[in-house]
Amino acid sequence: MLDFPPGQMAILFLRDVGKASSGTAAMLGAGWGVFLFAGRLLTPRVRAALGHWTVVTIYSLELAGVLVMWIGPSLTVRVVGMAMVALGSSPAYVLAVDRLYDETDGDPAVLGSVAALASGLAVSIGTLSLGALTDAV
Repeated sequence: MLDFPPGQMAILFLRDVGKASSGTAAMLGAGWGVFLFAGRLLTPRVRAALGHWTVVTIYSLELAGVLVMWIGPSLTVRVVGMAMVALGSSPAYVLAVDRLYDETDGDPAVLGSVAALASGLAVSIGTLSLGALTDAV
């Protein structure tokens, strides 16, 4: 649930809290995918450099990004916060799947299927859940 649903929520956040117009928020929200992709490309280098501190570091970057998004004084600063969250969250799924492969002696095809199902559930049900929770708050 760390991939695309928060990106969709970021668009709403930039519109409602950041006071961007709907069109501007949608354009700026596209940056979520760009930074998510960039983070995935950098994941092997980050993991090689940080080792077992990788998970702590990515979650710390996410937390800092959320704080910047929340208390940022301008739309520009809030977009920087969104980019920080995207960069921080991008390796999480990759690292989870990598750990799944490392921790089990199962068939790689079966493990790949499990990872694909988890991703599909997160993107579909995660989006629905976040939307329902947004309406409830």
